[in-house]
Amino acid sequence: MCSLSSLFHTLWLLPMIKRRVTAQSPGCQLAQSGMLSSKIPKVVSTCQLREARNTAWIVNGVSKRLPGHYSCLVRSLALERILEKRGIYSTVQIGVINQSDTAEFKAHAWVECNGEVINDSKETISRFTPIPMNSKIS
Repeated sequence: MCSLSSLFHTLWLLPMIKRRVTAQSPGCQLAQSGMLSSKIPKVVSTCQLREARNTAWIVNGVSKRLPGHYSCLVRSLALERILEKRGIYSTVQIGVINQSDTAEFKAHAWVECNGEVINDSKETISRFTPIPMNSKIS
């Protein structure tokens, strides 16, 4: 079960990451700051995976109750940071969809542990093509 400290950490972290994301253009600066750094894949235990899912539930719940709008990128970066502090290895994945009939471009961010999506539904994620995060951004 997630602790009260996770809740307070999320309350503090979401606005901070939102300010950081909106102050910088997404992409190069985020990657250079280390917030989107690609990590060596590590195996997460079943207990850690359960804790990661519970923490994702808290981050999503808190973001809905805070004033303002917190994008999927902000929520995913906050969750990844919290999990990293807890020693649970995860990766932020960004995917894109291009609807050629409407010429509309959409992007979405989510967090994965052991290749499993922990903060979104598989149905939502299946519509997006993931961008490889291990390639250098120039």
